[in-house]
Amino acid sequence: FSHILRSKSGFYLDSFSGYAFERFIQNLLEKEVDRKESLFSNLGIKDLDYKVGTFHDAKAQIDLVLFESSDRNLYLIECRWSHNQKLIKECITSLKMK
Repeated sequence: FSHILRSKSGFYLDSFSGYAFERFIQNLLEKEVDRKESLFSNLGIKDLDYKVGTFHDAKAQIDLVLFESSDRNLYLIECRWSHNQKLIKECITSLKMK
């Protein structure tokens, strides 16, 4: 599975939904202890002092919300599995609107 995450092609996995991907990322954030995955360095996470949750209301859904207690940062994480720059920019814009 790890080679698929590092590849630039072949991102489709049968029966692996967006919700499953969100739970995969949540599990990685909650359980991973070596902090060598690029996800942690990209978010600037260096320790275990954070909590992971989600946010849903009538107007918005945030896939993952991460609160880092040590520096009081709140991360709103929209999970997308893509290298498409246009899609990524659209997701960033829509996340700001949420």
